[in-house]
Amino acid sequence: EIACGKRSKMVCGLDFSVPMLLHAKRASKNLVLADMSHIPMDSLSFDVIICGLAIGHCLELEPVFSEISRILRPGGLVIYSDLHPFGKIAGWKRIFRDVNGREVSVRHYFHLYNEHHRACRENGLVIEDIREPLIEGEHRWSGSPAVLAVRARKQ
Repeated sequence: EIACGKRSKMVCGLDFSVPMLLHAKRASKNLVLADMSHIPMDSLSFDVIICGLAIGHCLELEPVFSEISRILRPGGLVIYSDLHPFGKIAGWKRIFRDVNGREVSVRHYFHLYNEHHRACRENGLVIEDIREPLIEGEHRWSGSPAVLAVRARKQ
């Protein structure tokens, strides 16, 4: 049983990938194997949700933000990030190397600004800030936005 949520001051981790959860086990024992569109947590049980570079794994934003809104308390904060929508135009792919050096491609869905705004608005979340850090250094995409980072509050 996970001791996260209501009246708890604990940090929880959620991922759909067992290897990612095993990696996270070093930082926390409160881990849940689940999909972001079906979060097995009590309604209104979190003050803050942080979702880093995961939104793009979902084809549709609506189910994810519906769940975020459901488990977030009124006045609660969600901070999330994902690859910048510019990446779609640039043809970016999420490619990693596994422990054996093999190239692995992860499916990614780029979501445009209007999709983020609509998903938040329709689920009672007000976007307070958006940041778009730029790629620095000598690189093909230098000066281009790398990430879309959003802070939104539940009304």
